[in-house]
Amino acid sequence: MSLHSRHSGQHGLTRGILALEIVSIMLAVALGFLVTEWREGLADSRRSRAALNAIKAEISMNREHLGDRVPYYAHLVSELNELAAIDGEAQFTGGELDGWRGLNPPFLHQAAYEAASATGALSHMDFDVVSRVAEAYLAQEMVDSTFDWALQSALTGQLETRSDAQRAFYLMLEASQLAVGTYDSVLQSLGSKMTGDETE
Repeated sequence: MSLHSRHSGQHGLTRGILALEIVSIMLAVALGFLVTEWREGLADSRRSRAALNAIKAEISMNREHLGDRVPYYAHLVSELNELAAIDGEAQFTGGELDGWRGLNPPFLHQAAYEAASATGALSHMDFDVVSRVAEAYLAQEMVDSTFDWALQSALTGQLETRSDAQRAFYLMLEASQLAVGTYDSVLQSLGSKMTGDETE
């Protein structure tokens, strides 16, 4: 065998080993990316599930706080309907109402929802889940706006007559009942959604 042919064989062997090493490195890098992506996906999934659990607990707590007040508002509306029918322009004084406890606005939380939004956990949730969650907090925002208006009206002397108070408490009752119904619907939907996710 000539020296030239021996060198050609060694070069071919070296090229083959080099190509194999390059392919091995490329596979290792690709595998590393896949593992990293899988870990990040797993972390995102855990983070979004924890955020959703916190949101569900927050909605449940808000539903309880608001639900406790609905019978009170309904009672006041009933009494104000009777009083306004007698003389709607008479001056409104809370003392004339049985069981009067003032406007008694609920304190509704949204810290879990804001945290999920700020950390990006919402972006890793199913679109239907995010839509239902947003629905609950939109109804809650309506309650907050209604009570802010009622408080402002009381402070600026715009709840002077029985008819004024009747309208204000009717709006508070309507907003509260709508929000409670929305909370119930959303919680039921999220409960079945999470049960379905866990069995997949």
